Amino acid sequence: MFFGLAIFLRFVQGIGGTCLQVTSYSIILGEFATRKEVGLSYLSAARGLGFLGGPVSGQLFYSAIGYQGTFWLFAGIMIITLLYSMYRLPNSLNINNSNTAKAKRASMRLS
Repeated sequence: MFFGLAIFLRFVQGIGGTCLQVTSYSIILGEFATRKEVGLSYLSAARGLGFLGGPVSGQLFYSAIGYQGTFWLFAGIMIITLLYSMYRLPNSLNINNSNTAKAKRASMRLS
């Protein structure tokens, strides 16, 4: 049961990570159009630091507080970052803005 659930949740995590990585570029390019380079630089740096620091910090925490403690700690960190993201993301991302002038200009560039 544990291994089946762990594999299933890992697939869910992969799907969520993929959605996050794809949409983060769209959010940065759409919302911070005047400072695209800076936003994309921060995104790339954060991803790189995450890929570098994730396994290292996971091993340090695993050695210090064990298997279950590590997952509870990272679950707490993820909940805090979720709440912070919900607070910091612009409200305009939560509406269907296909009829706004900005969306119409973007659609015209694609055609």
